[in-house]
Amino acid sequence: MKRLKYFADQPSITFSGLQQTLDEFSPVSEIGIISKKRLEVFTGADHEALARHHQRLSYAVELLGTNPESVDRIKHSLKSLPRIDDLWDMPFGQAELALLKNFRTNHQQISKEIRKHFQLESWLDFSASAKLAGDIFGKSNQKSFFLADDVNTELKGARAQISDLKSDIQKLEKSGIKAISEKHNLAEANKQWIVDRADKSKVDALLNDQQVLLLDESIASLKFGVKPDAELLKLLNEYEFALSKEREIEQQIYAEMEIQITAEKQLWLDEQRKLSMLDHLLAMAEMAVKYKAVKPVVSKEQEIVLCQGRHVPICKILKERNEEYCPLDLQLEHRATILTGTNMGGKTVVLQSFAWLQTLVQLGFFVSAKSFNTMLFDSIEVSASTAEGLGGLSGFGREISRLKNILLKRQQKTLYLVDEPGRTTHVKEGRAIVQAIVDAVAQSNSYIFLSTHLDGIDGEGVGLLKMAGLKNFSENEKEPSRNLQSLMDYRVVESDKNETISPDALKVAELLGLDLEIINRAKELLGNSNTD
Repeated sequence: MKRLKYFADQPSITFSGLQQTLDEFSPVSEIGIISKKRLEVFTGADHEALARHHQRLSYAVELLGTNPESVDRIKHSLKSLPRIDDLWDMPFGQAELALLKNFRTNHQQISKEIRKHFQLESWLDFSASAKLAGDIFGKSNQKSFFLADDVNTELKGARAQISDLKSDIQKLEKSGIKAISEKHNLAEANKQWIVDRADKSKVDALLNDQQVLLLDESIASLKFGVKPDAELLKLLNEYEFALSKEREIEQQIYAEMEIQITAEKQLWLDEQRKLSMLDHLLAMAEMAVKYKAVKPVVSKEQEIVLCQGRHVPICKILKERNEEYCPLDLQLEHRATILTGTNMGGKTVVLQSFAWLQTLVQLGFFVSAKSFNTMLFDSIEVSASTAEGLGGLSGFGREISRLKNILLKRQQKTLYLVDEPGRTTHVKEGRAIVQAIVDAVAQSNSYIFLSTHLDGIDGEGVGLLKMAGLKNFSENEKEPSRNLQSLMDYRVVESDKNETISPDALKVAELLGLDLEIINRAKELLGNSNTD
């Protein structure tokens, strides 16, 4: 397997529309969300691994239908699962141990639920998880963590001393407050009193009392408190020392726990990885159910057959426009396949749909289609104007620069999707360049699916397809207001090398409302050219 970014670069992902789908892919755990940024694809050597993944995903899809409550319980624990892979380079304290205990508690809840589902239990194999800190956190199922008094006799003694000192301090403070309150006729307060400056006699009395402290003052009032006597100061010092001793004992215990836990660090990380994989599996299953996706058939056969494939993001865009997506039927039997057709006939959408579906297959997703028989590639490379960024080169320069780079991979098992190459240069030279590209890939270990409006591109072992194109329509249907989509047949059909591309550009231009004077002049020029 390899990272997605090494399988399809950003221009290829942009062209396919994959990012919209990945944005919708929604694992719920913190580590699942983070690992979503590091998705891996199944490549040519991963057929068996992908088959096992498909079995698990099929079961997860079934589980969503038959036992959604169990899935909800698992997802609830996954949502609460803290990330622990970044804990190990810092000293353990209460916060770090609390996270680990929280992780273990949620892990135990998920493990308990997974035991009800043999297919998932055998895959995840939580049998070693009992070693996650053993009984070091105690037997409580609470997710929070606190060192109990009975963990250590020295700690228990320190906390008992703290409790006794705190009680003695409170008694002395209460006694002092009561004495000051009675002496100066003040209401008993919680360690302090606020006296109005207008009550000058009371203010003077309090300022002259050696047992009273001035804590704060403002324009309107003064704030007084009890001045600690020697006995109270002694108890406060002893209390601070006891707290320091407690912290010292706790740090020692934390260090001992850290040694025990870090001995099983790899186990903790392995269990986190398993839960992230489970999170991703359930998220994939939810998308499969939402879009009624099917399991693709992946084999080593050199034939690709797609039946009623749907590019979901494009379907959504068209639905917003009250337009319909034409499901894609496609059969690719050769290393090189040429797709021809009129302008606006749907060639680009065909390539985008195939790129989207194929990439989803290799990521392990089920696909929106009636069926999809395909193979695994080591990478996907796209050359298309919709995938190109801004730059100082001309359109042709950017296109050639892109082709130069991606064609270096043709000795690998790469899938090339090339949309209208040579479209910005001289027709004769463009045709020669396209034919040379097709020949080069056809003789390599790679595959190419190339769209063009140029005639005459063929070769030995090259498959020829075309867009069905404009339907037959009457003159009164040429109104510019008429939806072009309703007049276009977006099906992919077989072609042959003796068939010329239907010259529909003027028809399309007329349907799109180009000035009739220009249309008629173009027809006149075209007629003269044909006569010549």
